Amino acid sequence: MLWTMDWASWRLAVTLMLGQLARWLYRGQRQNGLVRVVNRGVAAVFSWGVAPNYLVALQVTGHRSGRTISLPLAIVIVDGERYLVSNLGADVAWVRNVKAAGGRAVLRHGRTERVQLDELPVERRAPVLKAYLRRAPGARPHVPVDKDAPLEDFAAIAARFPVFSVRLEHPATRSAGGERRGERAQMRIAIVGGGPSGSALAILLSVLGADVTLFDDGRRPALLVGESLIPSVVPILKKLGVEEDTAGFSQRKPGATFVWSASDQVRVTFDRFAPAVFPYAYNIPRPRFDEALLTRAIKAGALHVPIKAKLERADADGARGELALALETLAAVPALEGRQPDLIVDATGRARYAARVLEISARIGPRKDVAHFAHFQGVRWDETPGQVLVTRGRAGWNWCIPLRDRLSIGIVLSRDDAAELGREPEERLHRAIATEPWLSAIAGQARRVTPVATYANYQLISERGYGRGWVMAGDAFGFVDPMLSPGVFLALRSAELVADGLAPWLARREIPSPHELDRALARYARLQGTMLEAWLELVAQFYDGRVAALMRSGRTWDTLGSGFLRSAIDGHVARHVGLLASGAATTARYPRALLRFLGRYALRGVHPGELAIR
Repeated sequence: MLWTMDWASWRLAVTLMLGQLARWLYRGQRQNGLVRVVNRGVAAVFSWGVAPNYLVALQVTGHRSGRTISLPLAIVIVDGERYLVSNLGADVAWVRNVKAAGGRAVLRHGRTERVQLDELPVERRAPVLKAYLRRAPGARPHVPVDKDAPLEDFAAIAARFPVFSVRLEHPATRSAGGERRGERAQMRIAIVGGGPSGSALAILLSVLGADVTLFDDGRRPALLVGESLIPSVVPILKKLGVEEDTAGFSQRKPGATFVWSASDQVRVTFDRFAPAVFPYAYNIPRPRFDEALLTRAIKAGALHVPIKAKLERADADGARGELALALETLAAVPALEGRQPDLIVDATGRARYAARVLEISARIGPRKDVAHFAHFQGVRWDETPGQVLVTRGRAGWNWCIPLRDRLSIGIVLSRDDAAELGREPEERLHRAIATEPWLSAIAGQARRVTPVATYANYQLISERGYGRGWVMAGDAFGFVDPMLSPGVFLALRSAELVADGLAPWLARREIPSPHELDRALARYARLQGTMLEAWLELVAQFYDGRVAALMRSGRTWDTLGSGFLRSAIDGHVARHVGLLASGAATTARYPRALLRFLGRYALRGVHPGELAIR
């Protein structure tokens, strides 16, 4: 009785039935009508690239009809070479058609490859047939050898089953790594831009085994925005292997102090929220920090090319993706052998090179400020060493970032308000220091030791952050605002997300198909877009005064009753605001919902507009 059979008996019975079905479908080693219909549908699916990358659609011209015939096949890779096997023997249509076409055929799996199929001598077929049976279970009923049989058994039947090696028809025209899709090979990635996101991604991908080319011409201004880090950066620095170097030239940052008015101030130390938040961060000299990341990338194995790479739209047929390295850039890097990489990463920061080439627009945030800043010595600093100070000014806001031997002072305000301070950046910054009480008390007698740098303080998210064969990372994808200092974290985190998305193929030393790569990059773009939106929302709550109003209203929560209850609620709110602003939980639903709820229902008559940053 069937229900009395053990598991082994069930497996044997099912195997025998499947074998009988396969022999009926391919009676006389020929497909019946049902199989031909099914195969046409399966071939279409394989051609779209949605199946595993070893499943392809073979297209060949019928030697009698002249029509293109498509059928599904499994590619097998042995010693780095690709092969196709006819599990129904030599007397089948596709084998006859391939021979009649002189071996010329097309393989499709999300992209199109024109290939040359060369029949393998009988004496070389045994290892391929053995690997093929392991790869393609559906072929086993047609081959009279067990998949685990010794090679001698496969050699005995090799003459009955044609094997074809697969190579590109025109090797000189290979592009975008297409000839290697689905093979066990080293993925080739070109990163354009050696800032934090580009160098960090080069480190991570090189460690994972990718062949990374990092284009960076080394041109950087003396001062760069992004001198203060948030705690969530530190674990990434450890992962990249640069935290020790960073600690050697940076100022340890214990927290930040926010001042909206003489009576509305909050002082935050990161260790208060440990272990949910890393207990410290760093204030960094940005050029030195960027140099440390680039040096680590080179040590990790990335090929550093000190030129400005040129990007251009790819060929109109889109076979190698939307974006390509220009021919002169390829010629400048002999290691690329004239071939396009499998993936191009735009890490050019605010230059947004790929967006300009592909004419991709961006969503611009409501703030369109300008920032002027410089480094000063001889300041009066009564705060804890490394504690960052953010103050609301008469217009805009100001920062004081303690570095090891100097203080970075910056003003952020609208262009109209900046114009009222003077015509030149130097005049504007010095007048702000002279007229803003907090800045005057700190730097009224200080001397400026660097030129004044100017940055457009825009808020931007690209409408599209990836496409076929390319992706944006860091500021090229989007930039939030220097308020709360998330910039470097977002850059490094974007590098982590891209590397995580590619890791499965790098671990297997495989090249993802176009469909697989598109799916991985789409997931990255969703995550990065979500992070940017979350930071924009949080920053807006600081600008419009809701956070400051919440802090002020918290001092009037006497109706909550006991000191214990009030303290517990105050601690709960402060903890979740800290998780948001530290980067530890900026995208988490509960802290975001809590802050929205409190900003709407818990202000107790305090008007956020009174504390808003103009």
